Amino acid sequence: HIIAFDNDDKKMEKFLLAYKQQYPMYKIEPVAISLKVPYEIRNIHRDYWNPIARMASGNIVMATGNDSLIQTKHYDRIISDAVAAHVNKYQHDLCQILVDDGLRDSEHTDNYHDRIKFLENNGGQQFCSWIIITKTATHVFEGLCPAEITFSGADVVVYKSFNNSIITSQIDLRDKVSIDHVSHYTKKDMEADEVQLNHPREMAYNPHQLIHKYKNRIDSIILHQIKQNSQVSSI
Repeated sequence: HIIAFDNDDKKMEKFLLAYKQQYPMYKIEPVAISLKVPYEIRNIHRDYWNPIARMASGNIVMATGNDSLIQTKHYDRIISDAVAAHVNKYQHDLCQILVDDGLRDSEHTDNYHDRIKFLENNGGQQFCSWIIITKTATHVFEGLCPAEITFSGADVVVYKSFNNSIITSQIDLRDKVSIDHVSHYTKKDMEADEVQLNHPREMAYNPHQLIHKYKNRIDSIILHQIKQNSQVSSI
């Protein structure tokens, strides 16, 4: 578990080092992020999520904040087994894993109407706000998310990029794994944290161009893997 913190946050550094020593079984790896630009012009994906995603050594990469609750026991085993089954069926391991994000029944949240609008605009297509991908898929974004997106909206671009791939690249576990947002996303146990109140300014980007760009990368890697696997099988 890689946990990023700002290098000037000495209180957090002390806490994480103590936590790592107290609970060695969790394999905590604190990583200090050193940035010389003001918070309001930082890029959450380029400066935080993507660097630590590239450091990850496991086959599955996901990011969680302080507002998440993994509700399903043995979720890691469930995801790993599903990825193995996907590889066996489709001959590639470039995947996004879809889980229940806690929004399907959140009718009284600010996000609910945005969600309904998304479904209407996409032919009733479901959506997952969590970004969980295989390690191979980090080569698509050079990390976890498109660096062109500063703060919010990356989940939609990632979802649509995988959803439109030439070969199936999404593993739907929404009925098996639940990871809930418990603060500003679903308004459950609302905590107005610093990130939500003072998030960096968004940069202008064209979501359609990004989806096209990353879909092409996904297709290219998948087809290359399938070709390699078929050559190995024929030997």
